[in-house]
Amino acid sequence: MVSMTSKPSRDMVKQIESKLEKCRNQEFNPNNEAFQRKMRDLEEDDDMQQLQLYQQNSDEQIQMEEDIITTNG
Repeated sequence: MVSMTSKPSRDMVKQIESKLEKCRNQEFNPNNEAFQRKMRDLEEDDDMQQLQLYQQNSDEQIQMEEDIITTNG
């Protein structure tokens, strides 16, 4: 049944591909600047979250050490 259909011409395939390219969301195209910018922003956000977590843990550690010093001192 499938073998009874004719193959589309090369020009037809190129036209369809160009239409699909125009319809594609460029934020999901790894070759597009919008995608690359989005990925950089996500990486920066992740770095910022890790820095904030480190700062929070550091502050908690300092507070625990101060509590130990005042309890024993």
